[in-house]
Amino acid sequence: MIQTVGHGISEVLKMISENAKEATNMGSEIVRGHDAKREDLLHLFPKDVVLVTEPGHPLYSPRALRAPNPQLVKTILAGGVLEPITVRKNGEVDGVPTYEVVIGRGRVIDARAANDQAGEQIVRIPARVRNKLSDAQAVKAMLVENIHRDADNPVERARLMQRIVDLDGSSEDDLAETIGISAEAIRYTLAVLECAPEIQTAFESDELPLTSAGRSLAVEFAKMPRDEQVAALEKMRAEGVLRGRAAGDAVKAARAGKRIDAGGVRAKSSAFVRKWHKTLDEIAKADELPDGTRLGARTVGQIDLARALLSFLQGRETALREYPELRSTLAALGKRHAKE
Repeated sequence: MIQTVGHGISEVLKMISENAKEATNMGSEIVRGHDAKREDLLHLFPKDVVLVTEPGHPLYSPRALRAPNPQLVKTILAGGVLEPITVRKNGEVDGVPTYEVVIGRGRVIDARAANDQAGEQIVRIPARVRNKLSDAQAVKAMLVENIHRDADNPVERARLMQRIVDLDGSSEDDLAETIGISAEAIRYTLAVLECAPEIQTAFESDELPLTSAGRSLAVEFAKMPRDEQVAALEKMRAEGVLRGRAAGDAVKAARAGKRIDAGGVRAKSSAFVRKWHKTLDEIAKADELPDGTRLGARTVGQIDLARALLSFLQGRETALREYPELRSTLAALGKRHAKE
C-alpha cells in the first residue's frame, strides 16, 4: 500500500479540504463535530445521494453496482457510518440541491441496505461537500483513494488513469507526481488497456499478476496483436505458467513465435538444484574432520537450510530472485566454497 503522495495531489487535497458552503433541508443536517477543528459535515440519507452508474460518466466506477456487504450492513446498523463520504452538487430538485458521490460508493450501498433492512430511514451518512472539484480533480481524488485503500484492480485503476489523461491532458509524469507512484508504474498500468479483453479479465481476476519477477506482463502482452495475446494466454493456461518468472518467459516466447514449454523451465530449475546439491556436498565434506565430526555450526545450519529450500525449489517455475533467503544463503556458501 502506498504511504506517500506527490506534490501534485496537494491541489486536489486542498479542494477536498475546503469547507462546504451550503447545507440543505433534503433530509440533512449540519453536524459540528466534537473537534472544533473538524470541518462541517452534511448528514445525508443514503437514498438522497446519487451513485453514478453510467459507464461514460467521469465519476463512473463498477463498485457503484456491487451488492451490499452483509457484514458491513450489520456494522452500520449497530454503529452507523463513521467515515465521511465525499460528494459534489450535481443539480437541484424543487430548489433542493442533489449530490453525486465522488468517494464512498460502498458506504452508500451498505447504508441503503441497512435502512432497507431496518424498514425505515434510520441511517444517515456524513458527507463532505466539494462543489469546486472539476471532473478531472474528482477522478484524481477517486484514484488516490483507491490506491491508498488498495480497493481496485489493475484494469479499473488503468481506466481511471486514462480518464484523467482524457479530461485534462495529464502526462504519465504528471500522473506519477499526482498519485505518488513512479512513472514506470503508470506505464505498466496503462498498458493493461492495450491488451485484449480476455487478458484484461485475467488481470482483473488476478489470474495474471500485473508484474512478474520485475517484468510487466501487461507491457509484454501489449506488444502483440490481440489475437496472438489470447492464443498466448491459452497456451500459458495449458502449461500452467501464469505466475512467477515463467509467466514472463512464456509471454516473451510467444512474442518471438517460440513454443511455450513449462518443461524447459522446470528442467533449468532441476539442473540448478542438482548443481547446488553437489556444491553443498563438497562444502560439507570439506568441513569434516577425520573422526567424522563437523566444524562450524553456522555453516552446517546454512547447508541444512539451503538443502530444504532447494528441495522446495525443485521443479518449480520460479526464479532465485523470488527467494532472497535462499539467494543470500547460497551466496555465502558459494564464497566459502570458492576459498576451499
